[in-house]
Amino acid sequence: MTSRPSCAAARDAEISPLAPKRTDTLAPGAATTDAGGAVFIQPNPAPQNANVWFFTRLGGVSEPPFGSLNISTKVGDSPENVGENLSRIKQAMDGNPSAWVRQVAGDAVVHVSEGGFAGEADALITREENLSLVVGVADCVPVALVGEDAVGMIHSGWRGTLSGISGKAAREMIEEGGRNVSGMYGEAAKGMVEESGRNLMSHGEDHTAREGSLAAAAHEGDHADRERNLAASHEGNLASGGGNFTSQGGDPAAHDGNPAAHSGDLTPTAAREGNFAARGGSIVAYIGPCIRRCCYEVSEELAGKFADEFGEGVVSGRRLSLPDAIRVDLERAGVEEIHDLGMCAGCRPDLFFSHRMEKPVTGRNLASVSMTSKAGA
Repeated sequence: MTSRPSCAAARDAEISPLAPKRTDTLAPGAATTDAGGAVFIQPNPAPQNANVWFFTRLGGVSEPPFGSLNISTKVGDSPENVGENLSRIKQAMDGNPSAWVRQVAGDAVVHVSEGGFAGEADALITREENLSLVVGVADCVPVALVGEDAVGMIHSGWRGTLSGISGKAAREMIEEGGRNVSGMYGEAAKGMVEESGRNLMSHGEDHTAREGSLAAAAHEGDHADRERNLAASHEGNLASGGGNFTSQGGDPAAHDGNPAAHSGDLTPTAAREGNFAARGGSIVAYIGPCIRRCCYEVSEELAGKFADEFGEGVVSGRRLSLPDAIRVDLERAGVEEIHDLGMCAGCRPDLFFSHRMEKPVTGRNLASVSMTSKAGA
């Protein structure tokens, strides 16, 4: 089962940030203002055993062009404003500890069992309850995966999408089963933290000593020469409003078109292997707000690569739909239930930061998922 919302309906939706705990219905999502002020989008209906948050740019304290819920200091916003924004976000996420990565526009997936920095990657998976996995975006696609005993959070720009990061993360959730992933990745992540910690900002503190804080780096670029010019992030204790969430973006990695115009040739072109289809059916995917086909034009060469890999339906001339490509990728991995909120960052600059539409300077949105309980527990 998949849900494909009308892009026009999502574009015209109204969201009020005024009243605490106010919910304005969208199709297929719901917008909520937390008591602390942060405005976020959640799937409707929501997962039974997890929370998914796609934060908007509303409800923070940053001044234009970062108004107002920006999570990055690397774009030029003040650490004080970013710290307050992150404090509000943490309140909205029930005060949970958070795990983050330095996003590098690749296809690496890390498995985490506790809050903190988890190295260079663009996807995180956990089997721990009440641990928020977070990514930063400003056009790229945030994808949340919710399984029976695990959740995943993905940052998918065009490079990650073309390399199949969403399907890879889904397969890893399936293949790992009930194995203890912390033993497999803990030492490697620890080493990366120790080596990278000197480059992370946290009001002068070493980030390895700040457990339970939220930090991230987001690389949103289309430019190959900037792919390794990454911003690090350390966000400190959100409960006290300290620290900062940094992210650097180049051109948006993705722009996706009108979901209503999807054609039938989005059927996966590769056969599913093994029993991914059977086990992948227990994973539900949520594709969040991002730049879409209506606002994302790429080179003929890149459009051709996506058409060859995912089918002609993911492009319209030079206009590229990353969510459609991600849908194909997830279906190949056996994920049968995929929900796309259908909201375009390019069409809704009042709600979301868009590097492509607002460059050279704009803020970053945060997306997160947290498992509240294991199915059947």
